[in-house]
This record gives sequence, C-alpha cells and structure tokens, in this order.
Amino acid sequence: MKYQLKDIAKQAKVSVSTVCRVINNKDIVKADTRERVLDAIETLGYRMDNIFARSQTVANYTIGIFLREDDYKKICEMKFGIDKRTEIIAFREQIESFGGKVELFEMDEILHIDPTELLRKNRIDGVIVFGAGDDDKKLLLYLQVSGIPFIITNGISDFVRENKMSFIEYDDSAGISEIIKYFDKKGRRHLAMINGPDQMWVCQERRNAFYHYIKEYKIANEPEFYFSGEFDFKTGQDGVRLLAEKGLLNRINGIICGSDVIAIGVISEIINLGKKIPEEIALFGYDDTPICEYFNPPISSIKRDLKHYSSYIVERLYDLIRTKNKLHIQIYINTYPIFRKSS
Repeated sequence: MKYQLKDIAKQAKVSVSTVCRVINNKDIVKADTRERVLDAIETLGYRMDNIFARSQTVANYTIGIFLREDDYKKICEMKFGIDKRTEIIAFREQIESFGGKVELFEMDEILHIDPTELLRKNRIDGVIVFGAGDDDKKLLLYLQVSGIPFIITNGISDFVRENKMSFIEYDDSAGISEIIKYFDKKGRRHLAMINGPDQMWVCQERRNAFYHYIKEYKIANEPEFYFSGEFDFKTGQDGVRLLAEKGLLNRINGIICGSDVIAIGVISEIINLGKKIPEEIALFGYDDTPICEYFNPPISSIKRDLKHYSSYIVERLYDLIRTKNKLHIQIYINTYPIFRKSS
C-alpha cells in the first residue's frame, strides 16, 4: 500500500509541510516533532532509504563501529552449527546497501587515547558504539566533544542519559520483570541469576532489574544467589557449581541467565548434577538466539523485538549526520518472553 504525505502527517499529528521539511531536510524542526514524523514513517511501512534520496553525500558515508574484543573476534564465526547473523554483520550490510563503508575499532585498543584524530584520519562520518561499559566513559566523552554523530546500543547507563548522549536500546528491565512475574505465578520464588561481565552496561541493566523486581514483587529483599562471569558456557557451568558448593542447588527453583549461551552451560551442569529441568529448576535465557528452539530442552528466552533493529539504528544515525547532530535520540525497544520447555 502506498501512503501519501497527508497519511504520515495524520499519523504524526503534524502538518504536511512539516513532513516535507523532515523528509527533505530543508531545515531543522524540533527534535520531538522530527521523531514523531520518523516514527510515523516507520509505522506506515516506509523504508528510510526510500524516503530520503540517496545523494552522493549519503553514498560516501563512512561509519565507525566501536565494539569489544570478543565481538570483534566473533564477527564472522559459526555458532552451534547455525549461521549467526550478529548485529555487527547486519550493521555492515545495511551501511553497504546505502553505498557507504564500515570501519571497525576495538574499544580496548583506543581506550586511553583521544580518538578524534583517528576518526578524522579515517574520515568517519558517524559512529555506532556497541556494548559499552564502565571503562568506556572517557571514550564516549571524547566522541561527544568531537561533535561526530554517534549512537550507543547494547547497553546504556545513567552516565549516558545524564550526558544526553543518543542511544537506541532494548528495554531489558521489562524483560527481567516479565520473567520474575512468570516465575512468581508458577510458585517459583527461590531465584538465582547467572550473568555476563558486570562491567558491561548491558549486564548491569539486567542485574539491577533482577535486584529491583524481586523486591518490588515481594519475592525477597535480596537475591538468594547472583553470579557474574563472561557470555560463555563456562560461566553457566561455574555458576551452577557454586550454587551446589553453597548448598543452594536443592533450594533454588528458578534461574535467570544473562544470555542464551550461559543458559546452555547452566542446563548442561544442572543435568550433570542429576536435577530435572523444568520440574526442579526452571530457567530463562536472554536474546532468543536460534539455538533456543532446537536445544534439548528448548530454552525459554527474552526476545529483543525489532524486525529491522540494525537498519533502524543505521537510519537514525544517518539522520543525526544529516541534521549535523542536532537531534537527541533516546529510544527504548520492547522485549517480551518466549516460553519453551525449560520454564
């Protein structure tokens, strides 16, 4: 179905002339008004690259992606026999589809330097910061001072919000809330969490939500068990072994895992110790990666819900570039639980 400009205007509750100004970037409109128009365009099914003409300037955009070493190493790897399209690959494909190019920067390597000259040398027009944490505050402040448009994703913090940095992030707090409500409904009130590295903001969001909601829903004043490690199988196994060492394995009846990979390690060790899933211990993973559906037992998980997540981020970054960094983008994306046999 082909929509007219008046349909976008009606959806966004603005005038047709305002829609035209946003689409053609004739002048700068208020950030909240521009966001309403962009959201209306997306709601009605337009692709941003069809709305905005592909000028030579757009074709020449070079986007820098700042990421952690582990993500850098895993960009093209195969996981679990399934071709895992990581967010980084999707970012690259989207940018290249516009005629642009991508440069990857490992955050630990540029942590203690001013990245401004590095970005100028590589002629970077905009930056996606993927998976930042406590150690990256100085880096983000350098980016902000440089004036280079950037969007943070896969983990934000009060530091990001207070410094009015642009982000597009999944609502992980809501995801953890849904898990705890479900466990409570099923009479599972002795809960544990086995998480990824605490210095990463995405892990802090999930941890803080876990502590908050077990108290808010009157499950307990404090968690009975919390363990953090890496986003790997071993962390899941180590967490369960520590549960056993502390004499808690026979008490805990619900476990929230910081990722699906951790959940696989948890399941492996629980079964190895003679416990039944979900009869004795139910569990949830996080991210709803393809392996969840095919693992035995199939893993319940929190789905990060946006069909075109990567293209959405790239399009919003392009919008920052086009408007010379005038917008302030802070967007949360819905998450929801997928229930399978592990819970």
